Amino acid sequence: MPERTPRLTAEELEALREATLQHYEAAGYPDELTDRLRAYTDEPDGGLINLIDMASSLARSHEAALERIAELEAERARLVEGVASTVRRFSATLDERDALRARLAELETQQQPRVITDLAELDGLPPFAVIRAGSVIYQHVGYGVWLTPGIHPRTHSVWLLQHAARQRVQVIVLWTPEQEAADA
Repeated sequence: MPERTPRLTAEELEALREATLQHYEAAGYPDELTDRLRAYTDEPDGGLINLIDMASSLARSHEAALERIAELEAERARLVEGVASTVRRFSATLDERDALRARLAELETQQQPRVITDLAELDGLPPFAVIRAGSVIYQHVGYGVWLTPGIHPRTHSVWLLQHAARQRVQVIVLWTPEQEAADA
């Protein structure tokens, strides 16, 4: 593998340029010649000064480019972290959603609503049982009589089932006194 040659910084190249010009002055070149060298003439060795100046300019451009690359790398790192953070939050949200769905499914299987379909089953509910038919809540007072707040405070089981069938709604048991005893 070839050995890398050392690179000079812009400051080092400017120091080399100044040393070269001082060498010309010390060598006794006339001021006129030295001034022309400073003005990038094509006199002997004037090309060296031009070359040093071009190298200085390139070194400055290179240093500026390296600084800009460092800035862009820092910006890129910040953006990558922002995207990663968003992905982590989104992933956590999805995990949370999946956990909630699993818990909901578990609860649904544990407490399948009891749907009443016939009169014997409805009248067989104990007093104080609570049912829902569509959007209306009823409480059983016994002997096939149900109470609900509103226009028809007393409703009979037969009418309740017929009305639910006409409205195409289910009669669902919401609570029974046995459930309270089981919960306790």
